[in-house]
Amino acid sequence: MKSGASRLLRQRRVIPCYPRRRRLAHLGANIVAAQVFTSRGGQIVDVFMLQDIRGLPFGEGDAQRLVALEKAIRAALAELGAKKIALLSPYPRWLSEAGQQYWRDAGFTITSVAGLPADLLDTRNIYKLTTARVQEVLANLDTKGADAILLSGTGMPTLRSIDRHVNAGSGVPMLSSNLCLAWALTRVAGGEAALAPWLAAAAPWRAQLAARYPAAA
Repeated sequence: MKSGASRLLRQRRVIPCYPRRRRLAHLGANIVAAQVFTSRGGQIVDVFMLQDIRGLPFGEGDAQRLVALEKAIRAALAELGAKKIALLSPYPRWLSEAGQQYWRDAGFTITSVAGLPADLLDTRNIYKLTTARVQEVLANLDTKGADAILLSGTGMPTLRSIDRHVNAGSGVPMLSSNLCLAWALTRVAGGEAALAPWLAAAAPWRAQLAARYPAAA
């Protein structure tokens, strides 16, 4: 199990712009896995998992080359002025503990942690996770004393949970790995720089989510 997970940890997940896709090999990047997503508007997004020739995450040691997920989350937390985190960690125990230690080493306080049911702890089963199951776990997460709620993990469905959290009017902002990454990439591309509009009740992504998945609204 750990050997497979360690291979996952030695990858870099990137969403390159089209003109750059063909140059990945010339940059010394090996594509070890890929996903393709399409939108109703005809847009195509390629997601590549990359390693360098050493078998390390592509861009390791070159902080300016890529928008790293952990840096996107830290930037979002800094934007909120959040130092105390209530964490939903959808990983096996050993990996969850490593993640919690990362945040502590980065200067954050973990106020509480909630994990997934045993049948979903294998990282390969994360894509079977539904919003309903996420909501069940969130119901057991103690958010008292937290500056922000962080839903960790890019394979876990989180947008509907954030949407419902905003509707509930909680005073504690909720972030997810994917939301932070989308915000960071948008900033790099010259889009909306502030985080607040992404978390507002009128955030554009919320209307798009309801339009695309009306049955889940």
